[in-house]
Amino acid sequence: MPRLKLTDAFVQGATCPDGKAQEDYRDIASRGLALRVSTTGRKMWTFIYSIDGKERRLTLGRYGRKADELTLSKARNEAEALRVKIREGTDPARDRDQRKANRKAEAVDSVRAVLERRIRKLERDGRREKYIKDMRGRFNTHVLPVIGNKPIAHVTESDVRSILDPLEIKGQASTHNRVLVMLRPLFKFAGVTDPSGEIEHMPETAKDARFRLEELAKLWKAIEDPDAKIHPLSQYALKLAMLTLKRSGECAGAAIGELDRSNLIWNIPADRMKGNRPEAVPLSEFALEQLEKALTSPFRPVDEAEPLVFFPSPRDHTKAILQPSLSKAFVRAKYAAGLEDHPGTLHSLRHSGATLLAASGVSPYVVQALLSHSPSAAGVAAVSGRYNAYDLLNERREALITIARWISAAV
Repeated sequence: MPRLKLTDAFVQGATCPDGKAQEDYRDIASRGLALRVSTTGRKMWTFIYSIDGKERRLTLGRYGRKADELTLSKARNEAEALRVKIREGTDPARDRDQRKANRKAEAVDSVRAVLERRIRKLERDGRREKYIKDMRGRFNTHVLPVIGNKPIAHVTESDVRSILDPLEIKGQASTHNRVLVMLRPLFKFAGVTDPSGEIEHMPETAKDARFRLEELAKLWKAIEDPDAKIHPLSQYALKLAMLTLKRSGECAGAAIGELDRSNLIWNIPADRMKGNRPEAVPLSEFALEQLEKALTSPFRPVDEAEPLVFFPSPRDHTKAILQPSLSKAFVRAKYAAGLEDHPGTLHSLRHSGATLLAASGVSPYVVQALLSHSPSAAGVAAVSGRYNAYDLLNERREALITIARWISAAV
């Protein structure tokens, strides 16, 4: 290993001798500093020192004049700074290894990494694909651009507010609350303190809105109004939602094979239910009529392969209409009904029907079962609900027949 006083001219022209893979030129003007030159012409600054009788080498950086490179002068300054640390009892190589380990640990425990681990667990646990897709979309849009690379243990309340405050300012209550609800389990999953504990949900007026019976009658008529420009198959899907209190996505995706005509039951499989539990939905004659009309409608596409759903998409007859299409159609129905200022949404049909039933004296257990909510929502303890397999089918049927009778009479 040649020892000499390095100069800018020498460093610039230094080469690796023939027959060697690399050569180190030690600088006698800066103890420990060496220039390593490879056969490819690559030049790296290194620092050589001894601790506890063992020689160690630390790479300082590439030789050059760019911002991320080191000239001879800068390399000597860095070597001097390292010599000071060694005199103070610090091992620069050990510090470097610790920093690398810390960065690796932070990358493993970043918000982004924890999210991926949680999603994989949700997939293993059989969580609905739609929920996972929604979760990933909300994190990609609102969370990861702000704190994705931050160690989850270092996330503060201020960080969480920096995500949620813009949503609150824009009045996006639903998005604000959904992001908050999805963030909180992530901290629990990571085993760290939840910094969002003091942050409150925003009130969602539209979600809490209800339609009165006379308003439901107006909507029913408006759904058929040519001015609303709602496709006939979408009309039947909207009416099915009104008569069964099922979620709009569940109605939109209704498959022909799910219908048990002889028993007047619509069997929705678990993978199409929000709670990932299959449900037998009792149908009134009025609700069955909407499904039958959809099957016999002249607007139903006629293909070589008969669509397997009640409400096929006009764009792809092999698939069902999308839930957002129903939501947009419902907005047009509100305008046609003169209810454009009403805060209610398509989802409000569920709670409107539930409220009417509850006000008429129907048991809260039956109402919550109609909404596919857990037994605890009606005041049933979690343990007793788990072992109570009775699904209130007859009671739910009577309640839905009542809903159909009310709407029919009001219309």
